[in-house]
Amino acid sequence: MSRLVVLIVLALMVVGCASSESSPSPASRVVTASPENGGASSQGPAEGCGVGSQPQGAPEVVLLYAGVWSEADTAERLAVLERIWAVDGSFVDPLQDEPVVGRDVFNEYLDGFTGAYPGYYFTLQAWTAGDLHHDRVRMRWNFCAPDDALLAEGTDFGVLGADGRWQSIASFFPLPWPDPPAR
Repeated sequence: MSRLVVLIVLALMVVGCASSESSPSPASRVVTASPENGGASSQGPAEGCGVGSQPQGAPEVVLLYAGVWSEADTAERLAVLERIWAVDGSFVDPLQDEPVVGRDVFNEYLDGFTGAYPGYYFTLQAWTAGDLHHDRVRMRWNFCAPDDALLAEGTDFGVLGADGRWQSIASFFPLPWPDPPAR
């Protein structure tokens, strides 16, 4: 698929997402690191977490993907995944033996994650022009505790399908992953 087609699909998704929202989307719940909140600038790694603005230039599909990781409402998250995740889309990270395959299965996986880490959230690090080319996307992120403590940093690499939905995402981060809070 040509880069132009992918960019057109992304542009249409951004326009469609912006015009169809009547309530805050999961993307609006994404906190992004910025120099003002102790986070990353485009020159360096994030130093912390906290409230900031969404990274300028990041496509809506990236913002929505980051937001689903903090969305505790299963139905609302699934509604977003129906817009951004291929029916047979896959996700894999270093903690899994096998990729999670399928939109509904990924939503169940996210149920487990948000249930284990209530109130925790992700911040996106600064978006750069090199983070999207052809159908490939790089997303750099921070994982933050409810008290805004930085717990982990990582990078996800994704592939978008011809329809602009995520076909696959592979997540990379240092191990060990932070343990869930005691209940």
